[in-house]
Amino acid sequence: MNIRLMLRWCPVVLSLGCGPRQTVYEEVGVATYFLDNQSSHALRVEWKTSPQLDSETGQKSVPSGTVRELFSDSHFGVNPLPTDTFASLAIYRVDTGGRVYLQEPIRVEAWHRERKDSRLYGLTHYTLRIRDEDMPLP
Repeated sequence: MNIRLMLRWCPVVLSLGCGPRQTVYEEVGVATYFLDNQSSHALRVEWKTSPQLDSETGQKSVPSGTVRELFSDSHFGVNPLPTDTFASLAIYRVDTGGRVYLQEPIRVEAWHRERKDSRLYGLTHYTLRIRDEDMPLP
């Protein structure tokens, strides 16, 4: 094929491209998880994320009477639930080191859900409240 013929066909081929460009518009759902430590003890929270989040581990200390953000997760087209984000969650008393609470598997009903905006998915806060009566005696 000669160069002149190729140069004539180049603009035609380039104008055809790969078809119409399509932009995908899909809303992202975001979930932020909190621990509300209403107990009289400082607590340490340890978690393992779901396999979709590479089964990573994390931990946070939560002093008595405080609320701490633990983790945030997001997905296209859906609001993540605690079961989508966590594989397990354990709570330990800082003073004794003993485990006082365990969710394995995660139970959605244990988390208080609060929508933070009016979008279809948007931002949702999930809070796990822990009180002295939720923990066994030392």
